[in-house]
Amino acid sequence: ELAESAKLSEQTEAATVWTLDKGVQIVVDGTPAEVATGDARAEATFTIDHESKPGLRIVKVASACAAKPGEIVEFTLRLDNVGNEPVGNVTVMDNLTTRLQYVEGSQTASIPTRFVTEVNEGGSLVVRWEIVDPIAAGDGGTIRFKCRIR
Repeated sequence: ELAESAKLSEQTEAATVWTLDKGVQIVVDGTPAEVATGDARAEATFTIDHESKPGLRIVKVASACAAKPGEIVEFTLRLDNVGNEPVGNVTVMDNLTTRLQYVEGSQTASIPTRFVTEVNEGGSLVVRWEIVDPIAAGDGGTIRFKCRIR
């Protein structure tokens, strides 16, 4: 378990190397969620301004912290509802740096999503998953995608 924890820590750290200052963003019902704890570049808990204070935790890991142009790095985003009620209408966005070129068709998700990309200011892409079904309290899912290093 200790080795697994160290590996997760290393992969989480690797994710920050490839991530812009903005990090991962969460939108719920059209409203950006706020980072309650952590660092949105690697691991953070987001809250939505609501009486019951729903919470979503995101952990982002990367398969490598260094790679040469042309090599592939795989990213995994783990999303968990750490609140006490279902959260619906959730969108997860990750703003890729100019060094990362999204590998077309590489996205997978363990939960139903609608995936879209849009060009960002840095000449790369924002990858975006609109989660189809509400995420029940205690539930979550995994999103993966690959990028080629420029």
